[in-house]
Amino acid sequence: MADKNVIPKASIESDSGKDLDRKGFLSWLSIGWLAFAGATGGFFTVMIRFMFPNVLFEPP
Repeated sequence: MADKNVIPKASIESDSGKDLDRKGFLSWLSIGWLAFAGATGGFFTVMIRFMFPNVLFEPP
């Protein structure tokens, strides 16, 4: 006969090994803030660039 599907019992302990400590959290937090600052800086750079049109000023 076919083997029965055996579902293992869930363990109560966490499998991650270690919890997120303060140093790891601050590292991820700083990466997030740097990404946000980079995106905001890029947006403002594009917005300021849009204010100055590509016009060639030549004497008549």
